[in-house]
Amino acid sequence: MSLNKDEIPDGIRILGMQPEPSMVRDDLEMYDMVYRTRDPEVFKKGQALVKDYVDSLDFELSGNDLVIIDDPMQISMGDCSGDTGRFNLNIIARLLEKLGFFGKSAAYREVKNAD
Repeated sequence: MSLNKDEIPDGIRILGMQPEPSMVRDDLEMYDMVYRTRDPEVFKKGQALVKDYVDSLDFELSGNDLVIIDDPMQISMGDCSGDTGRFNLNIIARLLEKLGFFGKSAAYREVKNAD
């Protein structure tokens, strides 16, 4: 069944293929995030992206710093202890969004001026 625009009652919107809004805010730094996808291939690429990100950190994650949870098609990253200032996840969030992930939640801090 399909409806013509004239057949849809006022006040009802039927949404289709709109892009998900970005969770990244230029005025804030994301330090914790949850992203999802519905595409298994995109999920594999996202896992590889996160592994490369973790491997590139200038400090090592271990113990409670790095927790891997097998939650289908979801990537959760961030500071488990609150905002310690170690992470700015804006870049990796943008990369995940470009791959096809969509944001579910995020925690932010104000961007500190370099005065």
